[in-house]
Amino acid sequence: MKITINTSAAKIKNAVVLASKFVNKAGDYSNQVILSGNENELTVKASNNMEAILVKDIHFTCTDMTIDSFKEIAVDSVKLTKVLQIAKSENVSLKLDENFITVISGSSKIKVERFVEVQKISLNTNDDMKELVIGQELSGMLDKAYHAIDKDSSRIELSGANLIVKNNKTIVAATDTKSLAVISKNIKSNNDLNIIIPKIGIKTIVGLFGKASIVAKVDDFKLLMESKNVNYSVKLINGKFPEWQKIVPKEEQQTVVLNKKLFTSMLEEASIFNNEIIIKINSNKIEMKDFEDNTSITEEYESNIHTDVKFAINSKMFLEFLKTVSQDEIKLGFNDTNLPLVLSVDEEHKEICMPIAFSEEIGDINSENVA
Repeated sequence: MKITINTSAAKIKNAVVLASKFVNKAGDYSNQVILSGNENELTVKASNNMEAILVKDIHFTCTDMTIDSFKEIAVDSVKLTKVLQIAKSENVSLKLDENFITVISGSSKIKVERFVEVQKISLNTNDDMKELVIGQELSGMLDKAYHAIDKDSSRIELSGANLIVKNNKTIVAATDTKSLAVISKNIKSNNDLNIIIPKIGIKTIVGLFGKASIVAKVDDFKLLMESKNVNYSVKLINGKFPEWQKIVPKEEQQTVVLNKKLFTSMLEEASIFNNEIIIKINSNKIEMKDFEDNTSITEEYESNIHTDVKFAINSKMFLEFLKTVSQDEIKLGFNDTNLPLVLSVDEEHKEICMPIAFSEEIGDINSENVA
């Protein structure tokens, strides 16, 4: 069938640009985006096999007024984006035939070759799926845990965050075996869940939907979200997340309240050459130095509680946690030089960090795993 449709240049360009972020970069169906029409609504979709997206709410009209739909057509996202970006008119016409899409804008006509085979992409739900409301609170929890997700572990279950919903309490946990982020909130839910959302999916959920309240559908294999303009699907990680609850200390022998701004500044300065640093905190001052003794920083610190704390840590773990904190103060929970440290804002936002074992002479350096 040969048809010509007219649509908004800006809307279809934005849709193709967004869908292009989810295409396969190599192999079968590389750079493929799929256009289709149904009842005068144009949709653009793509998938990288882990994620899938469908961009909608794009109205079109056909020069043949008896046609309001057309079958899926696959084209190269890079080429189509370039063509749409130079479109000079408010609206564009797309001439669809068996081999090409011809983009007509003003006096220009540019052909983009179609793929022979169209990638199969499904964003359908089923009756067995559970509902999960992903709104500002849950998006914020996922965002705060994001940094603690393992970046290069061979353990697939650590490449995502554990989302637990039970008894109207929602918990997000993530670990790279050296640090463990745990964020919890009392959020009402009609369903209990225990799933692992991959890191790539968390980044998309936070970036794409932001503060919007979306009712997602979840089963053992995928999570699907739908808004007015976008449908999104991500495959869940099939695996058993570590029993992180055993790692969280039940109590801390000493608790230190620290000014976030001062503590951050000291960490950044102390680790300018070496991320492995030694920290001493007592009731009068905070001292930091790196393992190579290149940097040494001391600041006055007044506390009404007697404190005598000494440990070694990779400063990156602390700094990444501090980036997620908006409050002016944090708490540092301490039990022993070689036991897990607890950074917290309150009972709902904690990070457990493994210290680096060290001798007074800075001899052999090693660190334990938290999971």
